[in-house]
Amino acid sequence: MKNLYILALLLFVTNIAFSQTRSLNKFINHHKVEDHALAINVPGWMLDAIGLSSNFIDDDDVEAKELLKLTDKISRIRFLIIDDGPEVEKKDINKLLKGLQNEQFEELLSVRSEGTQVRLLIREKRNQIRNIAAFINSEDATILMSLSGRFKIEDLKNLKIWDYDKDEEELLSI
Repeated sequence: MKNLYILALLLFVTNIAFSQTRSLNKFINHHKVEDHALAINVPGWMLDAIGLSSNFIDDDDVEAKELLKLTDKISRIRFLIIDDGPEVEKKDINKLLKGLQNEQFEELLSVRSEGTQVRLLIREKRNQIRNIAAFINSEDATILMSLSGRFKIEDLKNLKIWDYDKDEEELLSI
């Protein structure tokens, strides 16, 4: 009987973990089987391994070192790249975006320019960003990036990559 309770608990937890981004999973699983599609899934432990190898990054590359500070807060990154094939149908894109809105994603950014559409959506829970979805669609390619983790907006604001004083000093010295 004890094993039955443990099994039920594991199924419940697994179902919760995978249902959090059901529309993203559905979109990726539908399109990743196409010949011109590339799906990449990077688990958090692999990002931690990359973070441990930070001594391979040049000391001058401040941006890369700063971004590595976030690796311990990211649990998974997924990419879907659809290139050199037929465009993703507009109804599939609308279905994805509507599904994300139903899953409590909020749109942070939406840009349309010369046939290219860029959208950035986040989902927060208890003042933590849990998911980020970036979607780029153009005539040439469709790219979807999904990032899962637990970090605060302050973590992003405090990164030194937003400090443009260095760039201004370089421009003034020219």
